[in-house]
Amino acid sequence: RTELEAAVWNNIGLAAWSAGELEKAERALVRAIGLRRERGDLWGEAVALNNLALVEDDRGNVDRAIRGVRRALSIRERLGDTSVVIGLGNLADFLYSGGELEESLEIGEHALRRCRDAKLPSLEGSIVYAVGLTSHALGRTGRARQLATESRALARRFENRRIEAYALGLLARC
Repeated sequence: RTELEAAVWNNIGLAAWSAGELEKAERALVRAIGLRRERGDLWGEAVALNNLALVEDDRGNVDRAIRGVRRALSIRERLGDTSVVIGLGNLADFLYSGGELEESLEIGEHALRRCRDAKLPSLEGSIVYAVGLTSHALGRTGRARQLATESRALARRFENRRIEAYALGLLARC
């Protein structure tokens, strides 16, 4: 079994997830995880676990999504990989979806610190937005406004129109 085969199954899973074909996505990602484990490819396993967590979140299985992304994060932390920032952002999003706002904010703030430490400014705008959204949900409007403004500036800098629109929407609610 080749590295290419594992990558193909991961990509099939992502394509199926994007198309809303969640059963097909799950089957492909589980296969990718198995192939990655067979090869001892921890980084690839973490990627596929994270992607499977996205599928579970879309199904409304927030607890399973949280468990999956935590497993992926554990691997990424052991590897010292900067993609841990993406996993932390996903975990914060899943916790938000599950109504765990304080923990979501704590994880989001941690993701933001890690993002800045790793000098990943292209990811920073979306993480800043997510922390702002959670701050708003917790009634911390001043902080939410500050973060929405910062997120919008970062999104404009990196021409991320989706995050810019989200940040403007958050500003309007503040």
